[in-house]
Amino acid sequence: MCKTVADYDWSSHQGFLSKSRKWDWLSKQLLLDMLSDKPGTAKKEYLKFVQGEDSLAITELYSKKNLASVFGSKDFAHWVKEKYYELKKHPEVPQSRQLAPTISEIKKAVSQSFKIKEITLDQTKRGQVNEPRNLAIFLARKISGLKLEEISKEFGLGSYSSVSSIVTRTERLLAKNKPLCIRMAQIKDKISKSQAKT
Repeated sequence: MCKTVADYDWSSHQGFLSKSRKWDWLSKQLLLDMLSDKPGTAKKEYLKFVQGEDSLAITELYSKKNLASVFGSKDFAHWVKEKYYELKKHPEVPQSRQLAPTISEIKKAVSQSFKIKEITLDQTKRGQVNEPRNLAIFLARKISGLKLEEISKEFGLGSYSSVSSIVTRTERLLAKNKPLCIRMAQIKDKISKSQAKT
């Protein structure tokens, strides 16, 4: 095992310190510019960072069994959640579901948009279309990362196939109904902003 980064043959460490043209292939300017506007100072800061001890926060982070999905300041985590939560359904990244909104957040945003009580989203009457409920179910399927069975249970539906039917009908309705489509975009934006705060 290597004791320092300089001992590792495949490290780009030497490239960050060297002026040699053999390292021109290495994209290092962005990182060095983050450390200082002056090239000499940037290299010194880079070296200081690499040689420095890990902070207590970093040591604690990597000692956990389940690493956080986002590592950084609250502002940075807020930015990542706001920007990337819709990309959360990555099968190879189990933590990606942590970026997705909860059913509770979806219900809250939908009920506020339609100016109705949240409990209305759990109610259904035969022969009547509950547009807010259908939109909440649609959003839950599209952005929550939950399985059909889980969504079915959350909305008190008889079976998961009901979720699929509602999603299909809502997709067709959104394609024809511009005001509803605008409202859905506003709800998604609101959810995104509320996600970013968590």
